Amino acid sequence: MVLLGPDESFTIQSLSAGKPKKENAIQSVSLALGPDFMTDVFVVDTCDHAKLNIVLSYSWNFRVSKVIKYFTALFILLLIVFIYILVYIYLILFKIF
Repeated sequence: MVLLGPDESFTIQSLSAGKPKKENAIQSVSLALGPDFMTDVFVVDTCDHAKLNIVLSYSWNFRVSKVIKYFTALFILLLIVFIYILVYIYLILFKIF
């Protein structure tokens, strides 16, 4: 669930799909990281009127270094500690404890 502010709106994205690719085949509000494999077909006409179908396939992956993982974990830990301290101060100020 997403709560938009008064000055915010969704943007519909028009994406290509199919083999060969066709423009505006997919209308989407969100864009995910997948798929990690893609195939496309290119039709080429040569100067001697030969027609070639070139099939291009490729895959990719997103590599996150261990340093980024450790800093992310440290940041989340510090955020939890900070929230805990804020709640503790709130409880002391309002003498709920």
